[in-house]
Amino acid sequence: AQRRELETLLQTMVEEDWNDESDDEVFDDDDDDDDAFFGKLAGIKLFNNHGGLRDGKYHRVMDMTNEQHDDLINRHILFHDPDEYNISAGIGRDWPDARGIYLSSSTGETVHVNNHAQDNPDLMIWLNKEDHMRIIATSNGGDLFAVFQRLSKALTQVEQSLHKRGHNFCVHPRFGFVNTSPENLGTALRASVYIKLYRLGQQPGFEELLERLRLESSSRFKDKKKSSAVYTGIFDIANAERLGQSEIQLVNTMINGVGRLIELEKRLEKGETVDLEEVR
Repeated sequence: AQRRELETLLQTMVEEDWNDESDDEVFDDDDDDDDAFFGKLAGIKLFNNHGGLRDGKYHRVMDMTNEQHDDLINRHILFHDPDEYNISAGIGRDWPDARGIYLSSSTGETVHVNNHAQDNPDLMIWLNKEDHMRIIATSNGGDLFAVFQRLSKALTQVEQSLHKRGHNFCVHPRFGFVNTSPENLGTALRASVYIKLYRLGQQPGFEELLERLRLESSSRFKDKKKSSAVYTGIFDIANAERLGQSEIQLVNTMINGVGRLIELEKRLEKGETVDLEEVR
């Protein structure tokens, strides 16, 4: 049963979006010291080479070649350039100035901006994509505890560094953490897994089932009009809510929901008939 679960859960990811309360301007990344963490926050370096996240490296988008830029996007390490909607909202102002990514690997190896796929990081921090920071922790397989622990440690280090300099994250006393997108208001946390649901994903009522389980899917393969040759059965499943619950509650919602999906997929593999409308 354990081996089957590892085959089903392809990748686990937990991410949070954050904004600093001190300034609505983008961070300035005009810094020639590659040992520094990333940029400056309100004119003060957030991390230096003695900081808690010193084992990683910050890469500025402006310094990347087109080949490096495209390769990182294809590997889901770097964010896309802003679209026309973001540009019209002012989010892409001065792009790509002051934009970059901090990459770190728990193996201790340096993550290089090149075409070597084995250098994929398991901790990433996106700087100034839409929010000031997006902290992302990942792992191959289903070890969600290790991923959440890695994210929490990085978040604590960032927050402590801010507090030492008199800054904090932007928090509303009632609604929680404030982000660029209203859908992330509250905890700003998205816990997700890449999961193979080849049979279940093609069942009528699959999207409605996700809603009842308080989950969401951003899979680009969910368009049932696409041919079977394109469909892979791989879905990015995450908690649909951000507001009104704690981070632990949201993670548990995702865990319980994904466990239910795996159970249904196994039943379909055995040839059983499953009525998704009866699943709650």
